[in-house]
Amino acid sequence: MKNINSNSWKIVFIFVMLIMFSSFVLAGPGVKWSQQSIIVEGGSKSCMTYSVYNPWQKDSYLKVSLSDDFDGFDIFSKFEKQFVPAHTMSDDAIPVEFCFKTPKICKDDCWLFNKFICKQDCPETRKEFTGKVIVKEVSDPSLEGGGSATQMSISAPLTVRIDCVPHSRNYSLIYIFIGLIAGVLLTINLVKNKKNKNK
Repeated sequence: MKNINSNSWKIVFIFVMLIMFSSFVLAGPGVKWSQQSIIVEGGSKSCMTYSVYNPWQKDSYLKVSLSDDFDGFDIFSKFEKQFVPAHTMSDDAIPVEFCFKTPKICKDDCWLFNKFICKQDCPETRKEFTGKVIVKEVSDPSLEGGGSATQMSISAPLTVRIDCVPHSRNYSLIYIFIGLIAGVLLTINLVKNKKNKNK
């Protein structure tokens, strides 16, 4: 009989611990998204919107970043830290827009200063990056030097397909330069003719 009672208490204790542990693990922000892939041109700026929510009893400050799989991407956001109040449910999720600039997968062949009169060939027409958008819970900015460091993070899948778009060399700069020289020469010629007439 004693054996049965001790076993029952062990089961109850394990059950309570499991409930406490699961509630600790689940406590934290949530994220929603409508798309998990995007096709962009190399070297261009793109923006995406994810929605965050916080059903728990404590306010959160969240920061959006990309996983290390997106090497060479420059990410920037309107808000460095997004405030998400407590008891924000999934239906009332707050949209957070973040933007990134993609790396070029093909190099430009330029004649002038490695920047002007360029053409682009595309030996590789598309490159795919697969990773995650990471939403981290960060410390309260109102706590000067205090508060905790990054607490919890959640992630959403993201695939970015970068296209290389070939283009021929743009000679417009040369045409502008020739036009300027022609204009200067014409002006000098008109001034000389005017001086000769006056003489």
